[in-house]
Amino acid sequence: MTDALADRDAIVMQRNTLTGVIQATATPDFRYGRSEIKYFSTVDVAVLQKQVDALAKRHRELDTAIQALNWQIDVL
Repeated sequence: MTDALADRDAIVMQRNTLTGVIQATATPDFRYGRSEIKYFSTVDVAVLQKQVDALAKRHRELDTAIQALNWQIDVL
């Protein structure tokens, strides 16, 4: 049970990190003139979003299994 809770927390941290990267690349380009530096995203947001979706699915499945175990285990 402890391992499952630790895995769930690790998945949440990974998902939050990837979501932060996605949000950082989604910021609009603020340029006032053509001579200013233009920023290009070097990460593939679609790939990152698929990873976030897969992590979210694993989190839901693990959370469901943890909840099922909670109903089966008696606390002393």
